[in-house]
Amino acid sequence: MFTLFLLAANQYPSQIRKQNYILLLLVIIGFVSKSLAQDFSADRLIQLSRKDSLVKYKAICNSKTTIHGQRSDGKRFYIQLQFEQISDAHLSVYSVKGYYCFEKNAIHVPLVGIYDFNVGLTLYRFKTKKQQDQLLHFELSGTSNFWEELDQYDNLKGYTEKIIVRSKNDGVWLDAKHSYKTTLTTNKLDFYYTNEWLTYKNQRLNVSTLKLNVCDFTLLNYKIKNNDLKVLLAYSFASRSYALGMCGAGVESGFLMLHLDSNLHFKKKEIVALESCLYNISFEETPTHRPYLKQYKIAYDTGAITNEIETQVNLKTLTIIKKK
Repeated sequence: MFTLFLLAANQYPSQIRKQNYILLLLVIIGFVSKSLAQDFSADRLIQLSRKDSLVKYKAICNSKTTIHGQRSDGKRFYIQLQFEQISDAHLSVYSVKGYYCFEKNAIHVPLVGIYDFNVGLTLYRFKTKKQQDQLLHFELSGTSNFWEELDQYDNLKGYTEKIIVRSKNDGVWLDAKHSYKTTLTTNKLDFYYTNEWLTYKNQRLNVSTLKLNVCDFTLLNYKIKNNDLKVLLAYSFASRSYALGMCGAGVESGFLMLHLDSNLHFKKKEIVALESCLYNISFEETPTHRPYLKQYKIAYDTGAITNEIETQVNLKTLTIIKKK
């Protein structure tokens, strides 16, 4: 699948650059995730397809934020923003739109801007829709390399007002005549993210807070025994946020087994990495004639040697067996 991405990139570099590396990569990752889900869907126990399933999984995407702050002239303000579009080549760079409003003035002043993980938030007040769309839809894509393109977006001309926020206490607000320093009530500028939740009875767990270094899950099965839970998830996500760099077209995929108590408190984990560009892991699946039993030969390439481990994942009993 990743070979298709590389072939397309080599044969049609300018077209792909203009049309969006990120979009193509996400399509590939989506195909892999969908294939995994389809492969395992027939093996899920009946309770997973019922509405009254005891354990449930849900991904919730946050795409809006409200930022409160004060300018050096004493004026208090808030800025309301929502996510608009991911950039062409980096998952951590995206455009935003919204408005600002002073506390004693109910007028909403429209803003467009960009979140750049290297800079922070850069927001503009433009007079024309053409100026707004140039930034919102990354219309400079393909005119230069990605980092030069970002620099252009961060330094656009022809604005009425410009707000640059690097951190809570490092910001500047510019208009035609003045420059004001800004301070915010928060340091959290990156507001576009996804939280992944498991729920059981009246308990819930934000899996994203466990710092497991894996994400983008599909719930495969679970078992409850003596008030303890075993939850089997499949995962598949992009190796790097930057699509044009090393492993930019790579995917990290595999299984995650969570061991939890009845209150969804974390006890331990088991991870089976099937594929990783970052750690040079690849796999071959061996047919077993039992759809609930998955068997793999997983290769770990260290550069000097390649180690192979035979791994069985039983989707019914929720057991993982590894043999060197």
